[in-house]
Amino acid sequence: MVKASARQPGRGADTSTAAGKLLALLDAFCSEQQEFTLTELANRASVSKPTAYRILATLETWRGVERTPSGRYRLGIKFFELSGLVPDRQRLRDLALPYMEDLLVATQGNVHLVTLEGSDVLVLDRLLTHRAASAPSRIRVGGREPATCSAVGKAILAFSPSDVVEAVLRRGLAAETTYSITDRQLFLKTLRKIRQDGVAYDQEELFVGRACVGAPIFDHTGDVVAALSVSGAATRMPLESLAPAVRAATNGVSRALGYRHPALRSGPGC
Repeated sequence: MVKASARQPGRGADTSTAAGKLLALLDAFCSEQQEFTLTELANRASVSKPTAYRILATLETWRGVERTPSGRYRLGIKFFELSGLVPDRQRLRDLALPYMEDLLVATQGNVHLVTLEGSDVLVLDRLLTHRAASAPSRIRVGGREPATCSAVGKAILAFSPSDVVEAVLRRGLAAETTYSITDRQLFLKTLRKIRQDGVAYDQEELFVGRACVGAPIFDHTGDVVAALSVSGAATRMPLESLAPAVRAATNGVSRALGYRHPALRSGPGC
């Protein structure tokens, strides 16, 4: 089973250049593990330890990374400050937050706001219920997980153009658990059902013991841009009864983004 965090970090950058080495080191960090040694980062980025040390020292001065008392490296406050300057995503988070708060109160489940990045979903924001100890959210803000295994990922893909869906399928259907959908035709059939119902489910497909219900968010052009979900312990989540609340929240965010068309439209995704 290949988790998102294990997918060859740092391998996408051209490490023959100084900028490429910097990007490879930054890409070596992941949401599942917050701190790394110098050796670990150098190995994950495929750069030499002396080069990694020099780059990390510069990043530390810039507050891009910081050292823990044990000498390990973690990302610094500078990236948090910069993340708030991305206009479209910040606007989406600001508009979605009131609906996320209402959804948290109404469902008592963990609430996630995500967007699609390649074949993964990227978490833009999350709100955790006080019951999180019984079904903790393992996906942090900025974290990634395979879109094909998550309710939010399937909700987005169901309303995405066919070329987006095909690009994801070419990368393969991840088998995160024994419940993950790994058959192409079954996955496409699932997307058609989601497009019909306007809501997607994850029955322990991403994490064993966790269930989730998600729905898409559309912008003023009618394009799907994100999704919201509620998740919790699989044994305690009445998914179908929570679906109307999730759809109401995503419809509200879509209207706030200027969406004025029917909430469910027939798309070319599959």
